[in-house]
Amino acid sequence: MNKKVSIQTRISYWAHSARHFMLGPFDGYAVFPLTIFMLHIKLWTFVVLVIALTLSIFLSRAGYNLPVLLRILRVSIGGRQVKRVPGLGFRKIWR
Repeated sequence: MNKKVSIQTRISYWAHSARHFMLGPFDGYAVFPLTIFMLHIKLWTFVVLVIALTLSIFLSRAGYNLPVLLRILRVSIGGRQVKRVPGLGFRKIWR
């Protein structure tokens, strides 16, 4: 019996490894506020959780996630031009 496996039927476990992680319908970065709420159940932690989940939903609908939002905020505050600080150039790690 000759068992031929074509390329289309092989399982590629790495195929979706570049996607950001999800916790159900929410972004994976919502795990931190959810954990804080579960460990300290108060009204203000619930409000923080709802705000974080709402922000996560809006960002995912726009096609962004939390690190991308932080990069956008950094560029909008600091500008696109990166300035070199003297003395912090290329240094040898190994002497």
